[in-house]
Order: sequence, then C-alpha cells, then structure tokens
Amino acid sequence: MLFMVLARFNYQVLIAAGGLEGMELYREHAECIDLVLLDLSMPRMSGLEVLVELQALKPDIRVAILTGFSDDHPELAGIELIYKPFRINELLELVDRLLG
Repeated sequence: MLFMVLARFNYQVLIAAGGLEGMELYREHAECIDLVLLDLSMPRMSGLEVLVELQALKPDIRVAILTGFSDDHPELAGIELIYKPFRINELLELVDRLLG
C-alpha cells in the first residue's frame, strides 16, 4: 500500500478513505500537513472537489494528484500529476521535490 511505502521512508502519513474524510482530517490537522496526495476518483467527494476546497482554505497548499486518467483537466494547471501505474521511486522523487 502507498501509505506503508511512504511510512517506511519516514514520512508521517494520515490516511482517508475518501474525499469527505480527507477534508475532515485536513481541517483537524492542517497545521502539521505539508503535502496532500489525492486521487481524482475518490468516494463521496472527487479529488477535484477536494482540491478546490483545500485551495480555498490554503491557496498555497502543496498537492499532488495520483491518477489513472489521462484526460485533459484544465483545472489541474499548476498541480503536480503522477500517472498510474507509477514506480515507487517516481512517487518518492515527487514527494521529495514538493517538500523541498
């Protein structure tokens, strides 16, 4: 699982089962969240909906979208995308780069 890989590389990870739960977690822990990883397809609230809400709360939030869709999404301009399937090292490089 993705969270186990990130935890193995010493990242602290909060896990949400879907978009609504993810927003609740973000609101509860916003001060300690440095990066949000989203999927475009999530239950109860899409990744795009979550992204819009997150950006309203914190315009400079660091977000990466993990997706299996190759459709053009103009609303994702400026957001880092990583396409599934991806290799673990690709994800780790993206996370390292986004966290600086």
